[in-house]
Amino acid sequence: MSGFFNTSLYPCLVFFQKKNSINLAVKIIFYNFANTKHLNIYKPNIMKKFYTFLAVLAIALCGITVNAQTVTFDITAITDTMRMGTSYDGTRGDQTDGAVILSQDGVKITSSKAGANNPARLWWYYNKNNGTGVCELRFYKGGELYITAPSGKALTKIKFTARNLNASANPATLTGKEWSGNATSVTFSGTGTSQITVIEVTLQDADNNTQTDVVNVQIPVISPNGGTKTGQVTVTIKGDSTTTIYYTTDGNDPTNQSTLYEEPFTLTTVGSVTVKAVAYDVAGNASGIASQTYNIKADSTSTDPGTDPGTDPSTEIQSLPFTETFGNGIGTFTIENISMHDSLTYVWTADKSRGYMKASAFKNQVNYEAVSQIVSPVISLAGAKDPILTFDHTAKFFTSLPDEVSVLICIVEPTGATEWSPLTINTLPDGNSWAFVSDTISLIQYAGMNIQLAFRYTSTPNGACTWEVKNVSVIDKDATTDPDPVNPDDDEPQVGEVSLPYEESMAEGIGQFAIHNITRPEAVENVWVFDSKYGMKATAYANSTNYAAESEILSPIIDLGTAELPVLAYQHAGKFFGTIQNEATIWVRTADGGEYSDWVQMPIGAYPTSWTFVNDTISLEDFVGSKIQISFRYISTETKAGTWEVKGISVYDASEGGGNVDPDPDNTTLYSEACTSSENTLTVNNISVDESIYVWSFDTQYGAKATAYINKTNHATQSRLETPVIEIPAGQPTRLVFSQCISKHFGNVAEEATLWIKTVDGTSAAPSLKEDKWNQVSITYPEIADGKSFSAFEKQTVDLSVYGGKKIVIGFLYTSTTSAAGTWEIKDIAVKSDGIPTDIEKVQTETTVGKNVIFDLQGRRVANPTKGIYIVNGKKVILK
Repeated sequence: MSGFFNTSLYPCLVFFQKKNSINLAVKIIFYNFANTKHLNIYKPNIMKKFYTFLAVLAIALCGITVNAQTVTFDITAITDTMRMGTSYDGTRGDQTDGAVILSQDGVKITSSKAGANNPARLWWYYNKNNGTGVCELRFYKGGELYITAPSGKALTKIKFTARNLNASANPATLTGKEWSGNATSVTFSGTGTSQITVIEVTLQDADNNTQTDVVNVQIPVISPNGGTKTGQVTVTIKGDSTTTIYYTTDGNDPTNQSTLYEEPFTLTTVGSVTVKAVAYDVAGNASGIASQTYNIKADSTSTDPGTDPGTDPSTEIQSLPFTETFGNGIGTFTIENISMHDSLTYVWTADKSRGYMKASAFKNQVNYEAVSQIVSPVISLAGAKDPILTFDHTAKFFTSLPDEVSVLICIVEPTGATEWSPLTINTLPDGNSWAFVSDTISLIQYAGMNIQLAFRYTSTPNGACTWEVKNVSVIDKDATTDPDPVNPDDDEPQVGEVSLPYEESMAEGIGQFAIHNITRPEAVENVWVFDSKYGMKATAYANSTNYAAESEILSPIIDLGTAELPVLAYQHAGKFFGTIQNEATIWVRTADGGEYSDWVQMPIGAYPTSWTFVNDTISLEDFVGSKIQISFRYISTETKAGTWEVKGISVYDASEGGGNVDPDPDNTTLYSEACTSSENTLTVNNISVDESIYVWSFDTQYGAKATAYINKTNHATQSRLETPVIEIPAGQPTRLVFSQCISKHFGNVAEEATLWIKTVDGTSAAPSLKEDKWNQVSITYPEIADGKSFSAFEKQTVDLSVYGGKKIVIGFLYTSTTSAAGTWEIKDIAVKSDGIPTDIEKVQTETTVGKNVIFDLQGRRVANPTKGIYIVNGKKVILK
């Protein structure tokens, strides 16, 4: 006879097998997964009662083996993933290093980007052959995937179901798509792309043979040291930069479910407070717990802020000009939650990476009711004649924006603050994009008073928009009418007087120029400095920090005398600006009879885009016969502090020739945009897009990304990504360059991912072009390799020479239908010219130049030129 018992609790089988007429074999097979052990027992068949004993013994003996358990991760069961990018709540799409991707029965799966180009991802795979799709866990060459057993358990087998599995394992080895061994954690290192749909993990009780990784995660350090403290205590926690720190303030031991440490925090509770912190590495290993206990005593000198609107009356009163950019957090403002749904823990947050305060009561796809505001410190308007408030803001997903966002003001009397009163917002964002708009509000009726300002956010269950605010400023407009008022108390440096031709190379120093610091933070000792290689250099970036500053170098008084065509020529380079056109400027004023006129900003023809110096010339015809002074003015903010280098300055009469700057034949970048940040120069124009979705987003790796495939659904949309106005030089070969990537999910990519250009100055560039209307431009598309969902990025070049002398806007138009919604990725957009004239080519004594087309310095065609500087055949010439 033969048969078997399969125990339900233990991994063993008991077989009874007739060996011959007198013996019966009881074969006990133990399975411990690492190896198989067999025990054979033979007894005479005449001892029937003993057979029963043996069967019971066999089952009992099975109890000496380890307890086994199988945990299965079915990744295809995930339905709310994405085809690309990261979802709203961050739980799908790209995975964060160290974050738990999947967890079940104590088994955790985490990842690290490590040396890969991409992080691990939960992404949707669409099978075009059968029209179905599933979610996959992907990790890439150079990346790592970690599978960790719960405490007291060991991993003995890990089986993958995957379209591709390209990885090595440590410890033990990976054979095909199955790992076997005995360890508490296993690291899989990517040797290529892996696309996994199911992971089956087998566990057993850990034993003496279980390989345990000894991981020493650095314990974080809490400062200051504990003890008795008076007043508020600001706590800082530091640890290994590769770890993530969590902390508690209630004395309980922290875990990775506790509060995430992101920045120093302040303890205000009087009494004993214990702060504990723990660090986790990317594999989920925890450090020991750090702890400090503070006995906080009340500060007898503090003032009770009371319940009136506004901040603590003991806060220092701010004078004008007042500025808070929010570039480094909330700054001098405070958050006041007037009402907030229990499901919310906050409404306002500081986005320091992008430099704004953000308010939203939309959480987990639900709109919650809330009223919350950020409140300024007390601001004194004493002595101000025409105070104004300026700020930048943007918003999306609103129902009625005037009911959801507001700016308020209150008068602060010696006895406290009065009631809040609304101010009128003059400029509201349109909600079609995240483009910031600027607004100015007059505060003239509050001149001479102490005030506070509040930016109030309101939401309801029917709508919870997102509002972003930055660059808040209160100034006296009357005091800033003259950028440099000249009076007996003016601190401008004294300068000498020179005549033409005047040259200042900046090769040996500042020469006859002088530095004038309009505003300079104490942390920046010098905004302008001399460099023997780069000339005069300006920056307000110091100690890894951007500072707000305004500083200029002033020329001596330059007597233009009888010069017919005075010209300023110079070289400059620069980088790290926000908007260089606003932050590196040139101004001129007259200085006749010892009296200065108002400053006049001059048009800069060629801006640098790197450390490569570019040459430029500026006509001074408007100042013929005068004495002038020139200012090279540098401006920075707490968000952006670029570096500007200036040298090779000369002022001369171009009608007599001269000038020490050679024409620059090199390529010049007229416009560039990497598209890798939401803070960019582009505008999204949603022509036909449902309010519940968005088409264009910006990714640090893939640039501007358009898709209308959302939540496994194709949406019918049309949306255009537009550049700002770009002026194309006349008579110069000019081209558009950009890189693009496409997915295979387009219906007809040539109709659904298209390039368009329009002129904006009222005249078409050629008879074949429609005046001031969008004109489609033909482009080619990259090939998608067999078996791939996306193409590689491919550079595209478009000739723009036909638009010479015109101002244009470039549009990338994305179109989708309910049948097809592809993905289009665009980055590194640039408009380049093969050399912009930067100096005088020759002097033409006649007022005609044959049959050549003539343009002025602004690129406008001129039919009957008078004397002056013009562009002919791409060269600057002078007509006398």
